[in-house]
Amino acid sequence: MVQEIEKSVDRALIPALQELTTISLPENKTQRALLERYLMRATPDRPLRLFAGSCPDYAHDGAQYTHEGISDDVPFLTEVHLRCDLPLLEVLDTYDIPYLYTIMVADVEAMDSFFCERFTDGDRDKFMQLCRGSMCKTAIALDHIKASRELSGDLKSSSFFEEFGHGHFMELQHAYTQVLAQRYVQDERFNARVSADTTARRPMYRRMYPHMFKPDIPFLQRDEFLAQRTMRTMAQYLALGRCIGEYDHAVVISHPTTNKGTYNDRNKFLLPGDDPRIQQPIVPVLSMNTSIY
Repeated sequence: MVQEIEKSVDRALIPALQELTTISLPENKTQRALLERYLMRATPDRPLRLFAGSCPDYAHDGAQYTHEGISDDVPFLTEVHLRCDLPLLEVLDTYDIPYLYTIMVADVEAMDSFFCERFTDGDRDKFMQLCRGSMCKTAIALDHIKASRELSGDLKSSSFFEEFGHGHFMELQHAYTQVLAQRYVQDERFNARVSADTTARRPMYRRMYPHMFKPDIPFLQRDEFLAQRTMRTMAQYLALGRCIGEYDHAVVISHPTTNKGTYNDRNKFLLPGDDPRIQQPIVPVLSMNTSIY
């Protein structure tokens, strides 16, 4: 009987999700199969866990980030997530799929010396305070959405450190940064991947690191700096994928990014203590269809 109910829901639910215009389901077959399994097996005690990461409240022009400053309001990427992710939540409600939707501000950015110096004159505590302000205002926005849309699932405002622990996340990010740095020196194919990602991100990097695009900065110095920033971000995604993979029925909702596949690249970039015989958990990655970078 349970299997018959699952098949009945599956026949209607998956097509409904496929028809969403704001969210795309995973293209990877393994990820798609896992997502369908999680949907069918979600219960109130073990709900589908949806994780969405968001930048701090960096300045923007309504279409993309300008990175000219930082505030403590609901971040622009969070606003886009809420607009794009809501239809997904409504479909889950329609088919009585229990879920916990968690949107997390990347307070880990406060640990970045370049961002901290640029946006808060090196005051890390102020940066963290602004992130906490964004988290609180996002919580208010989520309460309003839940009440006005009569959603049955749980909506949670959090942050990387609140959700996964400051020490745990930073330890993982640092470890992955070291692994990537070593691979960058030793592996020509990975070096080419970093170069391609850096080139794709160049317009964004011009806004994020304007000091590196001044005429007096040597070309090689700039490119090396940007490559290191690309690997730093990759390490962050690897750490995030690992932390999310530690949860039951966990799914990522990603914004369009060259790093979307990096959530599940952990088997390619094993940490020193990882057993190569044991596969790192795969996390289904859904993607918003709106880009703001």
